[in-house]
Amino acid sequence: MCSRDFPNLFWPGPLQAAVGANQIFTLDTLTAHIAYIIAEATRMAGPGKKAVIEPTAEALEEWAMKIMANAATFAAMAGCTPSYLNREAEMDEVSPEMRMKAARNGVWGYGFSSFLGTMEAWRADGGLRGLQVTAVA
Repeated sequence: MCSRDFPNLFWPGPLQAAVGANQIFTLDTLTAHIAYIIAEATRMAGPGKKAVIEPTAEALEEWAMKIMANAATFAAMAGCTPSYLNREAEMDEVSPEMRMKAARNGVWGYGFSSFLGTMEAWRADGGLRGLQVTAVA
């Protein structure tokens, strides 16, 4: 929901997140997580300071690897009837490098309950692990 070199930009959406039947619930869950991050970063920055938040390069890679680890679950869709799920069947024609990029930008493939548990465990650890918070005047 955030990327390096785009500080303080958060976008809740389906990429690299869990998907469910109720998109409003998904967005609500991601928004609550983002609100937690902003609140904690603001607290860490201190009184009178503004927090600049962005993930570390290592954290981005770690999360992408978690997403990619279950990408094979969705590989069968590449040969399915053309739809938005397989880029209108273009996935059959793309290079291995593009397939790797698509896998890194996939969805959390372990189910919504697992995704919720992962976010809750991260918040319980405290400290905003994987995020770089810089205080500015």
